Amino acid sequence: MIPRQTFYDAGKAAAAQKIRACALRRTENPLPSSSTCRISPLPPAGSPPPWHQLAPNPIASDPAAVSWGTNRIDVFARGTDNKMYTLSWNGSQWFGWSSLGGQFTSGPAVASWGSNRLDVFGRGTDSALWTNSWTGASWSGWYRVAPNPIASDPAAVSW
Repeated sequence: MIPRQTFYDAGKAAAAQKIRACALRRTENPLPSSSTCRISPLPPAGSPPPWHQLAPNPIASDPAAVSWGTNRIDVFARGTDNKMYTLSWNGSQWFGWSSLGGQFTSGPAVASWGSNRLDVFGRGTDSALWTNSWTGASWSGWYRVAPNPIASDPAAVSW
């Protein structure tokens, strides 16, 4: 393992769908000029992971990943422009690195509470908690969950 790497394991959340993946944000010492998001399906035990750079641009937060169905992974991160970005895996290839917009000071939190349903959360530049929901056909758009400021990065869970 390279020192100072952070790994996120989506395998536990997606065990029922048999999706296993981990994402990494490079934070090597000395620091490179930017951090990039990389993700790869986990290889068989004992094999080194085949890392692939997915984000064409640097990211400013740790990534968050979730699965809403078989062979599906969605990854989110805050870009250096403070907008939230997403990309997805459909079981055979990665799609997009598209902006969800907004202006954030935290990394994302994401949960899936059903097939083809996602809720993404972030702390806005106003320090309020904001969310954007994937409804199965489109994103709802960002809206403030509560007017009171929050001091920490959000966390999300499904029921």
